Amino acid sequence: ADTGRAAYKIRLTAAGYYYFWALCNWHDGCGNSFFVKIGDKPAAVVGQDGTYQLWHWVRGPAMQLAAGTYTVIVQYREDGARMDQFMLVTDRRVIPVGKQTATPGYLVH
Repeated sequence: ADTGRAAYKIRLTAAGYYYFWALCNWHDGCGNSFFVKIGDKPAAVVGQDGTYQLWHWVRGPAMQLAAGTYTVIVQYREDGARMDQFMLVTDRRVIPVGKQTATPGYLVH
């Protein structure tokens, strides 16, 4: 089993109920998910949908977060799962389409 992971530090400027979205590409039904962990929240599975070999946005966990700095960990779960971008939004009506422009100031270096 692979133990690959990527960690990103982000800064949220406002408290709110946030929705996690990821731009994903799945190999097949045995490679269509990964884990995401945000701060001290429990890890959640992202994916398990049936859109294969096509980049598309997948909604992950939703959670209450305070303003502050968080580490977002994307963790291996299945072979063939790929993620290109992720975003956190507070408007549940937002459904991203295509590549998104990076928001300056939210990634912490």
